[in-house]
Amino acid sequence: MQEEQHWQQIVFTPKFYELERFFLDAGCDLVFPGTYLYNLNDGKWLSYKESVQLYPGFTELFVKQRCNIDIPPEKLIALLDISPKEDTGLIFILFDRVMSQQDPTSWVNILDISEEYKNLYKKRMQLSAQLPLPKFRINMITKGEIPYAEFKKAHEKKAQLNQPPLDD
Repeated sequence: MQEEQHWQQIVFTPKFYELERFFLDAGCDLVFPGTYLYNLNDGKWLSYKESVQLYPGFTELFVKQRCNIDIPPEKLIALLDISPKEDTGLIFILFDRVMSQQDPTSWVNILDISEEYKNLYKKRMQLSAQLPLPKFRINMITKGEIPYAEFKKAHEKKAQLNQPPLDD
C-alpha cells in the first residue's frame, strides 16, 4: 500500500501558528509528528490512555500528552479544513510539518536527527495504515520559513564545514 492511500484526506495548511495556539490554550504543545484520536459524535479529544485502551496494539502511535483539549466537532473540522463523512465517529489525526505542498517531504526526513527517530517515524506511518479508522493527515506549512532549497543548501554547507580536512 502506498503511504498516501490510507488517508481519507491529506490537508496542506499554513495555519501552523493557529494550530500551535490551539494546543497551547489547551495546556499542551503542538507535537509534530503527532497523532491523536477524536470522537466526532461526542465532541471528545481522546487522551493517550483512552486511545491505547481502545487500540492496545497501537501504543507507539499516540502522543503521550496530558492536557484538556476541548473543541466542538464543527470547530475542529473548520480549524483543520477536513471533510469527514457524516457517519464518522472516531477519527485519527496526524499533525506533521512538511516543506511545501509541492514538496511534501516531512521535516523528519530533512532535519539532522537520529536514524532511530527517523525509523520510529517510518514505523508510525506504517502502523497508522493498519489503524481501522478514517485518517486525516494535517501537513503544516509555516509561512516565513526558509524555503526548502535554501534550507537544504545551508544544511549541506554546514555538513561540509564539519568534515575533516582531506590529506593530500
